[in-house]
Amino acid sequence: MKLGWLSHCIMAVTFTGLGLMSLISPTNLTPLVELTMTTPVAIMEIRGVYGGLFLGIGVLFLLFARHGAWLRPLLIGDRRLFRSLAEN
Repeated sequence: MKLGWLSHCIMAVTFTGLGLMSLISPTNLTPLVELTMTTPVAIMEIRGVYGGLFLGIGVLFLLFARHGAWLRPLLIGDRRLFRSLAEN
């Protein structure tokens, strides 16, 4: 279970970092995926969707990884989460 715990800590830090970066400065990440934001509404959309969603996922992973008994449900939940993100 240590490998599962370690992988979720890495994912938590990654998602939290991407979420904070999307909230603070969304224009730094969008050129990486060739996305242009031409209006202020587009910037708010990136902040809300990527910033809020990724920050929430990162915090959730941190909370679940801190409790050993919650690691198994987290392993099941993240598989479903990543499958749903990949399908959209």
